[in-house]
Amino acid sequence: MAVWLEYQDTKHVIDDEVFLGRHKDNNICLISEGVSRRHALIYPQSGGYFISDLGSTNGVLINGARIRQPTPLNDKDEVRLGEALLIFRWPGQRAARQAHSHSLSGVSQHTAVSAPGLGAGSRIVLRVNEKLQIRDGGAAWELLLKKFFREPADPYTSMPPRLQTWVRATTTALVRENSQADPYVAENDGSRLVLRCIKASSSEWFLLCTLETPIFAAAMLQLLGLSDREADVMQWLADGKTNGEIAEILSIATGTVNKHVESILKKLGVENRAQAIREVIDRVGRG
Repeated sequence: MAVWLEYQDTKHVIDDEVFLGRHKDNNICLISEGVSRRHALIYPQSGGYFISDLGSTNGVLINGARIRQPTPLNDKDEVRLGEALLIFRWPGQRAARQAHSHSLSGVSQHTAVSAPGLGAGSRIVLRVNEKLQIRDGGAAWELLLKKFFREPADPYTSMPPRLQTWVRATTTALVRENSQADPYVAENDGSRLVLRCIKASSSEWFLLCTLETPIFAAAMLQLLGLSDREADVMQWLADGKTNGEIAEILSIATGTVNKHVESILKKLGVENRAQAIREVIDRVGRG
């Protein structure tokens, strides 16, 4: 179901995260009074869409009210960044949310990190200054550190040494090459933390942190007759990953993933991945 932003008679479709701001390297460039270089971020999460203020000077207003934290968006919401006014459109919002809620009913959740607003598919945005210090990590970042990093965080940077090394190398490369950099990935107990470094200004950066957590517990899938590896693949199928993405996550060949998917469908007696997810949910619901 299509989701988009309307701005000056132009429709900007939202497929994934969308950066908005004055600079031309944003997904949506807003040449308007009061708009910061990197002003805001819109991103999908938990079956909906959220907007975060990226430390802009004039803030983000939703229907006239300034937001102070990541805020869900609803169809026809007015989003004001400085003098720029955008309309968030999601005509199929109600049906999409009902489908998302229905798809998760009866599913054993496998969320290892628990905090307000932090669950499977959650994203948080961290600001990193010119001294490579995280300025506004908060409780969610503390929980992610405990979950995904064995080394304690440096009290000065709020980052463990290996992450700080990656941030330093990545920011240096981005300045020199002015291009995209590979993400940093940390894994633990079947979950992944994916961090991307994005330039905020000439001296500051953003760390876009995404928590990827399978919605089906491996033990539950094994009870349905899936092997350990098939359970791993099924977890990521349910998370919406492509076969290629699953191959990268599990460090196996795409052809191997294809064979596992064929085996999963055969064992569950279904024809495609959507039916496989529904079948797992139905079997769990029957006890």
